[in-house]
Amino acid sequence: MSISAIGGGLPPLSGVGQSASIAGPKTQMSSPKTAFEDQLSSMMQGVDQAQHNGDVALQDLAAGDAGIHETMLALTQADITLQAASTARNKVVSAYETIMNMAI
Repeated sequence: MSISAIGGGLPPLSGVGQSASIAGPKTQMSSPKTAFEDQLSSMMQGVDQAQHNGDVALQDLAAGDAGIHETMLALTQADITLQAASTARNKVVSAYETIMNMAI
């Protein structure tokens, strides 16, 4: 079993670890708000897809069309992606609370 098989529900982060460059006026960059929204939307779609795959795997197991190993892999992937999304949500909320406390 490879790590990519378990973490396949989350999209890769773009731009992490890359050096920053000074962009001229010709470069079109998306606004941070749009980039964050796109990243969050993509992550949530990955979580939803993993949950759906887990549900389908359970139905296939009940119908006798799938083995227990494939079902457990799908359910584990769904669980891990949900935990990762929950952790990301908690970090964002914590960062927001920290920023709001600085303003007081």
